[in-house]
Amino acid sequence: MGLPVATTAQGQLAYILETVPGETPTTGKGTMLRMTGESLSAEISKDVSKELNATRQTAGMFLTDSQVSGGFQFEVSAGEYDPILEALLMDTWSTFGVNGKSAEDTLTIAVAGQDSTIVFGGAAPAGLADLTDGCWLTVTGENLDEANRKPQRVKSVDAAAKKITVYGKMKAQSVTKGVVHHSRLTNGVTDRAFTLEKGLAQIQQYFIYRGCRFSKGSWNFESKAAVTGSFEIIGMSSETADAVSLGDKTAYNPSKAEPIIDAVLGMDNVLIDGKDAREEMTAGVQKMSLEFDNNLKGHEAIGVLGNVGVTAGVIKCSGNITMYFANGKIYNDVIRQRRFNVALKVFDRNGHGYAFTLPSVELSSPKVNISDNDSAVMIELEYTALMDPTTRKTIYIDRF
Repeated sequence: MGLPVATTAQGQLAYILETVPGETPTTGKGTMLRMTGESLSAEISKDVSKELNATRQTAGMFLTDSQVSGGFQFEVSAGEYDPILEALLMDTWSTFGVNGKSAEDTLTIAVAGQDSTIVFGGAAPAGLADLTDGCWLTVTGENLDEANRKPQRVKSVDAAAKKITVYGKMKAQSVTKGVVHHSRLTNGVTDRAFTLEKGLAQIQQYFIYRGCRFSKGSWNFESKAAVTGSFEIIGMSSETADAVSLGDKTAYNPSKAEPIIDAVLGMDNVLIDGKDAREEMTAGVQKMSLEFDNNLKGHEAIGVLGNVGVTAGVIKCSGNITMYFANGKIYNDVIRQRRFNVALKVFDRNGHGYAFTLPSVELSSPKVNISDNDSAVMIELEYTALMDPTTRKTIYIDRF
């Protein structure tokens, strides 16, 4: 008779927002989470007794610590990680329409010089006036032309005329049952904690991690690949169970089923100061990384196994860019400490996804090497996103 063996093919993560940090809610429902791998753990530390005795033997051991940490990896898809992005940036998605969508309406799209306009036929959606230069949105509708399916970058808004002007030329048309999708996050100070659950349903074993704050988020954008990322946590306590533990413990909300976003059809080139990077610096970006780090720290106390609390430190937002080398001017930009606005968007075949905007970026450590025979010359750069002196913000994430 064989023994039961758990398989990773049936592993599942789930989560629920805590009302009291460190306590799993007993109402509401857990939500399943898409992932490609995880490293959640509670590292138990012990120490040995220093007692001396005539037998030369160790008298015993005792617990000293339990650190809940680790994270999970994922392929980016629209909507799946929105509550986690709120927790990571410590902000709340902005209000536009209802839950980031305008009501169904007849939308008129027209070309205006080098730009385009989107005009609402009915009432203006809530939050229309809050759209500013650099925000991103997507239009959907029954008869939407395929050329208009990609995300658009806002140039200006005339709330009285119910008109949005976007950069670039869209295809002129009237959209039936048209909807504009937009919400925005930026770095803030709102603390959120979650209970995460790692389930091995085949053998009915579950690992519960409480008081989890999201310490880091990272994304990788690389040619010929899916857009991938990871989140890391610091938690307060952990235990195991032989049944699901989140909320009312009934069937969890399923994860979303939106398409995986890739860097082939799901990305355009990176924008630097609002212009395609290819116009000034390079023939194209080959790969780019982005990391947002809250510098979380766990705090210990007598009578507590694990952390009694977790606090946020100074934000670090940085990454790397690898581009085809075309212009040495960038070396002077590094020396002069020139700052750039850097933006990129990722989207699925329905036009939904995210845009990342870093309003004040400094570049550093430029490297150009002739590494081998018959290869394209590349330039590798590090960058750091700083607090923008005008907006007083480091990062914006738009969903559409």
